[in-house]
Formats: sequence, C-alpha cells, structure tokens
Amino acid sequence: MWKLFVQTRPMPAEGPPRFSRSDLDAGVAKRLKEIRQSKQMTRQELAVAARISAKTLARHEQGRQRPSEPALRRLATALGVQISDLAPGWKNDDLNRPTTGTEHPGIGLRLLRKEWGVSLEAAAKAAGVNAGTLSRFERGMHASRKLAKRVEGRIGDRLVLTSDALARLLRFEDAETLTFACEEMANDGKPSIS
Repeated sequence: MWKLFVQTRPMPAEGPPRFSRSDLDAGVAKRLKEIRQSKQMTRQELAVAARISAKTLARHEQGRQRPSEPALRRLATALGVQISDLAPGWKNDDLNRPTTGTEHPGIGLRLLRKEWGVSLEAAAKAAGVNAGTLSRFERGMHASRKLAKRVEGRIGDRLVLTSDALARLLRFEDAETLTFACEEMANDGKPSIS
C-alpha cells in the first residue's frame, strides 16, 4: 500500500491553546462531516489539507475523539470556513486569526507603533495588557477583548480596536481612528500619520 507524504512548512508558534477539547459540544462531529461533504472533499483530501491522519479525522467525524484546538483551526482553514462554523460555542470567545490589515488591525498597529518609535511595552501598558498579549495581537494570532472587539459591518464582521489610551499614545484621536489607520497601513504599507 502506498503512503502519501506531504511536505509542509512548519506552522508558526500559536501559543497555548485558548480552548480545551472538553469545551467542544458533541455536534462538532456532525458539522465537520456535513461541511466536508458539502465541499465535496474526501476524508483523505481533508486530512492531508489539515495535516492530520485520515484515521484521526474519521474518529473526529464519528464523535469518538474531539479535535484539539490547533487541529480544529487547521480543519476550518482547509474547509474554508470559520472555526465558529465547526464549534459555534467558541464564537463569542474566538476572534479568529486573520492575516490582513482589514481583517486584523494588529498587523497595521505594529507598523504604526514602530513608525512612531513606541516600544511594545509602552503600547501594552497604555492598552492595559501585557507585552506578550500585544505581541500576539500584532502578529494577527488572536485578539484580547481589552484590545479589540468584533463588530458587524456592511460586508461582514470587522475587528476594531477598543483602547483610546493606546490611540492617544500613537497620536490618534480615538480607537476608531487608529483602527482605520491600522487597516490602511497594513494594506498598502503607508502610514496614515497626520
């Protein structure tokens, strides 16, 4: 029997899991299988794309084993859905990990902070979080409620900054103005500094 080997790049460090398997409801198995089938993917195709074994995926879909948070994130990515589509109970706790400035202002925030010469520690103090939390936010890994919130927009949900103190430190009127500048900065790499 031939084995399929896929060479992948190592994933960036994700930090400690934010959720445990026990937080998943039993319906994750059914949703996972239904979404996979709706995407017309075989179990093997999804397993390869999510970097898990087909046997493990079978156990997840049969409800015999709940996926870990990193595995569930990879499955959601491979299926092209949000993690909350697979695990709705996490929706209020998970702000996902987008990778562009319009999806995650942390990416532009880092560029603006460096442009102004503000240290990570000073920015974290102004925002009321520790430096590690701000660093993860700036890399688009997650969002602390002290830094951002998800709001509904015309096109879809949008992650916006919430710390006016951080905005003032970076010479912006308020968190909303800083959010727009971060989005613009991350998309075209040009600072929105007035």
